[in-house]
Parts: sequence; C-alpha cells; structure tokens
Amino acid sequence: MAVPDHRGARGSNAGDDYHELWTLYKALSLLNPATELKSVYVEGASEKDSEGKAADAWDGVDSAFYYGGSEPGDIKKVELVQFKYSGANPDASWTISNLTSKKSGRIESSIVGALAKSFSEMAQARPNLLETNCLAVRLVSNRPVSTEVLRALETTQVAGSVEEADREKLRIASGLSSSNFEIFSTLLDLSECGGDSRFEVERKILASISEWNESNPQSDMTVLMRHIRTAMFPEAKKEPITKESILATLGVSDARALFPCPADLKKNR
Repeated sequence: MAVPDHRGARGSNAGDDYHELWTLYKALSLLNPATELKSVYVEGASEKDSEGKAADAWDGVDSAFYYGGSEPGDIKKVELVQFKYSGANPDASWTISNLTSKKSGRIESSIVGALAKSFSEMAQARPNLLETNCLAVRLVSNRPVSTEVLRALETTQVAGSVEEADREKLRIASGLSSSNFEIFSTLLDLSECGGDSRFEVERKILASISEWNESNPQSDMTVLMRHIRTAMFPEAKKEPITKESILATLGVSDARALFPCPADLKKNR
C-alpha cells in the first residue's frame, strides 16, 4: 500500500485547505440570528486595526473573528487564530520545543513568537479588549498539546521546577516581558488543538448547509470556499467576510431564503 506523501507542496496544500475549511465552518455562524459574530478577516486583522502598522504585523494571524457591533468602534471581542495542520503526524503532540522552534532569526518565526506578536499588536490597537478580558489568541490544530505545555502555562509555578523552566522557554520565545507574558498566557487558548481532521470539518460544513434547504450542499460549499479563498488574495484589501457577503455569494439577499419557512399555524383555543 502506497504511503501518502506529505512533503513540500502537498503538506502545504493540506494546511491551506484546513485553514479555509475551518474558517468557513466558523463563518457560517454569521447566518445565525443569535450570533454576536459580525465579521471574519483572513490573513490578518481588520483594516482599522492595521492602520499605521508594519506590513508583517499580522503574519501570525490566519483568521480574525470580530464580535459585537457592525461599526469598528462597537467591537466587543476579537479572536486571533493561527492554524497548524499535519496530515503526516496528526497524533504527535505539540511540545515546548515545537512551539518555540524558530524558522529564522526572527522571534516571530516560532509559533509562540507569532502568537505573542499578534497579541501585542491587538493590545496596542484595542487596549479596551484587555481591560474587559475580551481578547483571545488561539492555536487551532488537529494535533494535540502535550501536558508539559499545559503545565508550563499554568500561572503558579514552583521555583526551580521543570515547569518553571519550560515556562521561561515559552516566555523567551514570545519576546514578551514577564508581566506581558503573564497576560498573554492567560489569553492563549489551546482548547481546539487535537481537534477534527480537515475531512471531518468538511463533513460538518456539508451537514450544516444541508439543513438550509434542498439545494446541493456540495455546490454551495464550493462557492463559499471560493469566497473564503478570494478574501485571502492581496487585492482583497482586508475586506471582511460578513453575513451580507455570504448571502450575496449564495445569490440571495435574505437569510430566510436559505432556511425552512417557520410554521405559520395558529394554535386553536
């Protein structure tokens, strides 16, 4: 039996596919009338939050999710997400070494460094989110996180312990001061590591779309995936994915056109 080849472009394509599928799955909740999610940005944060920042400010952000009002000043919560996918070793746990390893001499070339930079940039752009504890920095992966990482991120450590030493390795890799790392470590969310494969995420998307109406869910997903992919292009100029853009992509102007009509029967007394 042939062994799947996950090297080079094949592995990269699998990661891109996971990024797009997971972002679409999350973006579908924009159609939920009860959701507070208002906009989704891919390959960085919003245009407002990017004003005056270096071009690489959001290199660690694969997707950003904004909650609250429709206006930039009304945002109540932001989630900054980085995706990491492995088709070759999905059961290999993320270790301290994995998270702190740098691809170049730059601090932000490590996973922790990139996430920490995203945290710092958003803390500067929207300090109110720190005050209200409404900023989340998240790593989403099909690979689980090792217990050594989870223990190192605990806020109380025994002096001289292995956990304290591991925590210091994470702090150094983050490039943050001790006080800022304390805040960062409480906002870092690893709960969605060890999650579904990209194929399972795709199945969830199809199941969700199939609940709308009798249209072809595979066709709708293909169109929506193209919408997500287009938003990643440089010429997209940080245009957000919104409820309105999803509806327009599907060729409708009202979400009620997608979902089954509510019952209109009146109860007899």
